[in-house]
Amino acid sequence: MPACAALAVAVFLVRGALPAATYYADPAAGSPDGDGSAERPWRTLEEVVRARRLASGDTLLLRSGYHGNVSLSGANDETITIAAEKGHSPRLGRLVLTEGRNWQFKGLAISPSCGGGPYRGDMVILGEGGPSSDIVLEDCFVYTALDSSGWSARDWMEANNGIFSGRHGTRITLRNNYVLNTRFGVSLSSPDSLCEANVVCGFSGDGIRVTRDGITVQYNVIKDVFVGSAHGDDNHDDGIQCFLFNKGRGTVRRVTVRGNIIIDREEEGRPFATGMQGIGFFDGPLVEFLVEKNVVLVSHWHGISLYDAQGCRILDNACYSKWPGPSRPWIMLGTKRDVGGSRGNTVRNNMAHSFDLRADPEVTEEGNVPVKEEVFYQRMRELEAFINGKFGRFHPVAKYSRLGKEKASEAPPRPRAVAVLARPQAASDQAPPPPGEELVARLRRAVIEGTRAGEHRSVHVDARGAVERGTVVAADDEVVRIRLDGVEIDVKWTSLSPLRFYGIVSKYSKDREALSAYARATGLVEPTGGE
Repeated sequence: MPACAALAVAVFLVRGALPAATYYADPAAGSPDGDGSAERPWRTLEEVVRARRLASGDTLLLRSGYHGNVSLSGANDETITIAAEKGHSPRLGRLVLTEGRNWQFKGLAISPSCGGGPYRGDMVILGEGGPSSDIVLEDCFVYTALDSSGWSARDWMEANNGIFSGRHGTRITLRNNYVLNTRFGVSLSSPDSLCEANVVCGFSGDGIRVTRDGITVQYNVIKDVFVGSAHGDDNHDDGIQCFLFNKGRGTVRRVTVRGNIIIDREEEGRPFATGMQGIGFFDGPLVEFLVEKNVVLVSHWHGISLYDAQGCRILDNACYSKWPGPSRPWIMLGTKRDVGGSRGNTVRNNMAHSFDLRADPEVTEEGNVPVKEEVFYQRMRELEAFINGKFGRFHPVAKYSRLGKEKASEAPPRPRAVAVLARPQAASDQAPPPPGEELVARLRRAVIEGTRAGEHRSVHVDARGAVERGTVVAADDEVVRIRLDGVEIDVKWTSLSPLRFYGIVSKYSKDREALSAYARATGLVEPTGGE
């Protein structure tokens, strides 16, 4: 690890039987002598780490300001959460979790440009120093610099890397992070981990690297690659690349690559823009991979290529190039080494400019068709709507849209759904008790049973600002499935506001007593009519 950045290091210990607590840190108004309360907060995360003030199960809410370059470790019985307080914008220079268990980091901006001075390498490192598991990095904004328009080719090649899940980690989740202007965007070296709904925008190496078994890479947007061989960079850039960590070639097993959007470049005419391979997995054997429902827009032959693939499935993908020139992306099975070659794979229902599956004499091949422009872009729109519906159109910290570079503050207002209930609880009313789990489950069961009976009712839904009017088509204990403009989106029950939850269950439940109890418990009044 580079020594040019001063890092605070601490090991967190469990405080016996003391209950978990919520604390606060405020760089502007806090003090190292505070008690961590909302009224007397500590100062920075860096100081909290150094003083070893957190214990298993605690939550630390960070207020706006610079919180230092932070390195920490510790195995917790219950998750320690370090997150932005609502309405605040905390900044870190770097985040390193050397080793540990049960950590969550949420809503942070992490960049050498936030403070602490420049350094080389990764801006976020999780689980590289020792055994690590059950770590979540979510809703964070990780970037070398906000503006790269004046960068040289050398600047791009020497940019910081984004997020690295290390070789000693397992069950590490990277969800809904925005990674901007980096050398390599996300490197995954922790087996059995999840990389989900991240945006990697502006990079000069690879967007996402997969190097261990059991990793799932799904619903990410990877776009805008810079600097190629013409600019002095010998790295062959990939949207998603796979190889065995620290060895290059070797067996990697049970990797899932699902529903990712990969785009060479969204804007033309930017300095040092180049092309990249889409999903390029050349260094197998690759065993039991699933590559499905990805949308790849690149100006390179390799749209989706798996070499020495064995028992892999390539299903329902779309590859297309809108740029002139002979490089039209294909879907390919290849052989690179004498390790058994490609065999026993299934390639079904894909769209691409061409297909080359000759390396596998046992391949099951059906439903693959030449790609058509209008069908490809329809698939992209559907996938974008699906991802936005699950995770939001705009990133909560970066404030950028997933596709394009629209800022949340510049977006035109969306029409709001008509409220189902007459009014929310007045501010002067006593806060209601939370509705009991039994009551919520009872109402939810009515929706589940109704959809199973074929009752598909029209509802208004507001889940993270992404879904408006739709039709309920299915439900289970975890999610309700909404069809919106022909696209089906799974929305977690827990992500719905009390108002929108009521708006759904009231369509299905005939139990007026239960509906009234829920309305009272959540501060909602009796309904005045349907949606």
